[in-house]
Amino acid sequence: MFSVARLQAQDSLAINSDLDTLELSRSGLFMDSLHLDSTQWRERRDTFPDFMDSIPQDSTKIFRESIKISSDSLEATIEYGAVDTQWVDLKENKVHLFGGAYVNYTNLKLTAGYIIFDLDSDIAIAESIEIDGEEVEKPTFNDGNQEFTYDKLKYNFKTKKGIIYQAVTQQGEMFLHGVKTKFISKESDTLQTEDHIYNKDALITTCDADHPHFGIRTSKLKLIPDRLAIIGPARLELAGVPTPLWLPFGFFPIIKGESSGIIFPDDYEYSQQNGFGLRRFGYYFPINDYIDATVTADLYTRGTWGLQLGTKYNKRYSYSGDVQLAFSDRRTENALGEITSKKAYSIQLRHNQAAKAHPYRKIQGSISIQTNDYRQDNFNTAQNVLENTYRSNFYYNHSLPGSPFKIGVGFKHDQNTRTGVVNVTFPDIVLNMNTIQPFKRKAQTGSGEKWYEKFTLKYDGGFKNYVRTSDTTLFTQQVIDDFQYGFNHKVSSNASFRMAKYFNVSPNISYDEKWFFQTEEKILDLNGTLDSTNVDITSEGDTIWEYNTIYNIEDQLNTGFERYNDLNMGVNISTQIFGTQRFRRGPIRGLRHIMKPTIGFNYSPDTKDRYEQLVYDSPDVLLRDSIIYNPFVNSSLGGTSLHRKRMAITYGINNIFEGKYFSRKDSTEKKFKIFDNINVNGNYNFAADSLKWSLINVSGNARYFKGITTVSLSAVFDPNILDENDRRTNVSVWDKKKRIADFRRFNANIGTRFKFKQIRELIFGKGEEKDDSKKKTPENSSFLELFDNFNIGHSLRMVADHTDTRDTFYIQTNALTISGRINLTDNWNINVQNITYDLKNRSFVYPSFSFSRDLHCWQMDFGWFPQRGVYTFNIAVKSTTLDFLKYNYGRGNVDGLNNQFF
Repeated sequence: MFSVARLQAQDSLAINSDLDTLELSRSGLFMDSLHLDSTQWRERRDTFPDFMDSIPQDSTKIFRESIKISSDSLEATIEYGAVDTQWVDLKENKVHLFGGAYVNYTNLKLTAGYIIFDLDSDIAIAESIEIDGEEVEKPTFNDGNQEFTYDKLKYNFKTKKGIIYQAVTQQGEMFLHGVKTKFISKESDTLQTEDHIYNKDALITTCDADHPHFGIRTSKLKLIPDRLAIIGPARLELAGVPTPLWLPFGFFPIIKGESSGIIFPDDYEYSQQNGFGLRRFGYYFPINDYIDATVTADLYTRGTWGLQLGTKYNKRYSYSGDVQLAFSDRRTENALGEITSKKAYSIQLRHNQAAKAHPYRKIQGSISIQTNDYRQDNFNTAQNVLENTYRSNFYYNHSLPGSPFKIGVGFKHDQNTRTGVVNVTFPDIVLNMNTIQPFKRKAQTGSGEKWYEKFTLKYDGGFKNYVRTSDTTLFTQQVIDDFQYGFNHKVSSNASFRMAKYFNVSPNISYDEKWFFQTEEKILDLNGTLDSTNVDITSEGDTIWEYNTIYNIEDQLNTGFERYNDLNMGVNISTQIFGTQRFRRGPIRGLRHIMKPTIGFNYSPDTKDRYEQLVYDSPDVLLRDSIIYNPFVNSSLGGTSLHRKRMAITYGINNIFEGKYFSRKDSTEKKFKIFDNINVNGNYNFAADSLKWSLINVSGNARYFKGITTVSLSAVFDPNILDENDRRTNVSVWDKKKRIADFRRFNANIGTRFKFKQIRELIFGKGEEKDDSKKKTPENSSFLELFDNFNIGHSLRMVADHTDTRDTFYIQTNALTISGRINLTDNWNINVQNITYDLKNRSFVYPSFSFSRDLHCWQMDFGWFPQRGVYTFNIAVKSTTLDFLKYNYGRGNVDGLNNQFF
């Protein structure tokens, strides 16, 4: 028996004789506040019983009396109300709540357009209302854990049980539709620890439409919220049409957050070479709140297989990253029935440390290693197929607080998949000292800074363990045996002074010392091989052969301590010269040339005595000669150049060309760059016994059209004459031709990259600002705006060579690249991943396309890679919960390479 209802303080009690009701009006809202016209209200009023005779003379007495509470009353107060109208049927002892109605009891919340609450049985019946032919305010029920949307509900607040009609509830990504649903609260039974929901004629789907586009239809379903859904016999339904795909039973984990589970294959495919196969199937499991792991595999019936291990981790304000390890064994059969195996590995690692995670310690970097063309063989995207250079840099850095030093320990690697060459440095230990001013006084006197206080001091040192190998032998013992290690030290000092107001004088000195523990030696293989030559044939028909021995020169690594040092000192003087020309009329209003000449002197002692020489002194060697080589060239400390004594005058000129133009748009003068810089440099070495003048190098770059086009130029001029073999002689060009130098080589790189939108705005202007509140869709876009996301690039590299005997000009690179996405409609997209046309060779370079269609809760994709003869078609459910509902069709690169379109 319901004991008492709590009214809010602002509610008022009134008798409305015209409506034959006892009306409770919230905040003074009476009949005329209802969202119904008078005719609709009279029709509803006539359905209510006539109970005016049952109203006590003192109608407010029932709210003033002290009522005894029954022993079987509810444990807590029920709060109820309505936005429009609430009235009490005293004869039936029911409360009618209309318009924004609600009933709250503990953690239970019931809302609807119309609620009838029985005060005797504690049962609430809720349904929607219809206004002007439209159904509004559909009922919702929330028990604190999940929320139901339904057509009609009947709920008993005492027994905590309810019947729901046409209920819709969401569990994670899944929506559960039930024609008739029974809800049993865990509080209704002491033996029941969780809420239970029973559905009849239920549909499980991830589609959020009112009428789902697909689902798994089952006659019976039991749901334990946030844990598990158990179904009986079920079948797949598409657009309301049953399919012959049946399930005898099923279990659907619906745990919130991360949970372990099976990963269904990304692709089911058939290959003539590999047979039937499954790609990327496996298992996912979270390790803790910060890290998870995924193990997947590829498996084909003819022996090809692969394994992948991936993990992601993220701790807020500390670090984040991922690790991806992969292995593949691709087995193919040739025409003779012989099976070959191609094993490949891939290691991908990325780690980022938050900027404020630690004041002086940081771990950050990435590792990208592959062997035997792993990514090219297992993926078809243009990025994976065309990329041929991989690099890794992963370091631990410590700033050593309280000292000017900082240390770093890390791993460094680079590889070229075309040549197969791999360079690995591990560990790479770097010790750096911040630049200090050792002579600077702590307290300045009135005389100001002394000249010697401007000198700085810096130290850089380190240890490197290095190996050069191939990608096919990277993970073998031979790599460990071939590691070379060494130490390097470099101390440098410099200063800068102002002289004669317009000149900067910068003296500098540096000392470099390296310690090697392995050096290279070239040796002659005296075993050699025999090369036979057909000399003559005798009258009897016998062949006369002449045999020559070919000897090989091999590199041998010798262990032992070797020391190398080098000293470099010099001084530079620089200034700036400005040249300006103004114009009063015309579009160009001014030109300016900034010239920054530098002249200096540099000295470095002779280190060529460290060269080694291999002499062919064996009597069996046909060609007597010698080889001079650098024993440190392939060392762990990188290329160490050996040189003759240098005592040279150096020169250089840096030129900047700018201009101003008159803008008619705003009647102002604006700057523009003609050339960002043009550099000219060279030297004259007094210590050289010949060829004292060096080559003259000219380089420059410029950017045009707001950075869309970049031009990079370089040229080489020679002040010396070449002989008939194109070798430099000691004869100067000035002595023979009366000019400073001869042109030798020219390179020009012109790169253009832009979005189509930039060109459209450059030609037609940006136009008027559009209303940001209006959503940009393909339907309200112009035809040209559909291509705004397209990236267009063009690269051109030209090379010219000149000698006294021949001139050569050729185009090394000339390619046009297009990539981008066209949104034809809100749901149709065309994605041009890559179209590169080689204008030099008149051929396409790995074009790739894809088309996609958003099907609301499904996604359809088609990909085409014509150069490999590969195509894919996929239609699948978007949600990861039911992503095993998919269809794949296509041809992989193993079969496609024999069916290329280009």
